[in-house]
Amino acid sequence: MFTAIGRFIGLSLWFSNTVPLNFSRHVVKFLLEREVTWEDLAFFNADLFEGLSRMILDGAHPMMTSERFQATYCCHFETSVGGTTEELVPGGSQIPVTPENICKYVRLYATKVMIGCVEAELRAMRSGLHDIVPVELLSSLTPEDFQLLLSGGTTDVDINRLRSVISFSNSNGCSSDILNRFKRWFWSIVQKMTPLQRQQLLYFCTGSAVLPAVSDRRDPDQDLSITVEVISGNTKALPMATTCGQRMSIPLYPSKKVLKRKLLQAIQCQSYGLG
Repeated sequence: MFTAIGRFIGLSLWFSNTVPLNFSRHVVKFLLEREVTWEDLAFFNADLFEGLSRMILDGAHPMMTSERFQATYCCHFETSVGGTTEELVPGGSQIPVTPENICKYVRLYATKVMIGCVEAELRAMRSGLHDIVPVELLSSLTPEDFQLLLSGGTTDVDINRLRSVISFSNSNGCSSDILNRFKRWFWSIVQKMTPLQRQQLLYFCTGSAVLPAVSDRRDPDQDLSITVEVISGNTKALPMATTCGQRMSIPLYPSKKVLKRKLLQAIQCQSYGLG
């Protein structure tokens, strides 16, 4: 499966199709065969990075002794990932972390968290990527370049431009009051989406994670028109989309809460977007 994901990434890069996949920096560096450093942890788990940084600073304090350090942190060269404790070095469970070895511990710990527990999956993704894109074509890319080519970056999909390209179709035949209420629910949900969720929504409807670039034309979005069709039927079903027609069909759910849950589930799994 992960090899297939890597091939999908490669095809997206090769054909310049943006997709809403935003990887942590260490994942991109691994795919590009660049050295992953412990500082990359800041992009993956900021709280953990801050905690390990604090340990390094405390260990470097001139008044810090090994005894005091061990009493404060009480940790050894081991880590627990997915409920399983593993040693970072042979016999690590018996090696206490001290001011003298804290930097080694932090490097090993960060590498284990970012790479060690999913290395087989990451290697499969990289193999799949290289099946499509030659290594030499990736050699000059920075992690930021790679992410920009893949997803168009992590910038937010502008809500005002999104409003300008989305219209609603009342296939359900409901009253204008009910339709207007549905629109309010929809835009309230979209307004509170994260940047990634808005990219996923756009990708779900159009097959592209970014809006067309603004040009000098009077109507820069004249080639993009998304229709949200409010339909009758099974309210237990997820919204569906046809990317070729830039059309999304959403059942008239009984509440805003249900609409939000179903919409987010649909755009995250992307299994209902049809080409």
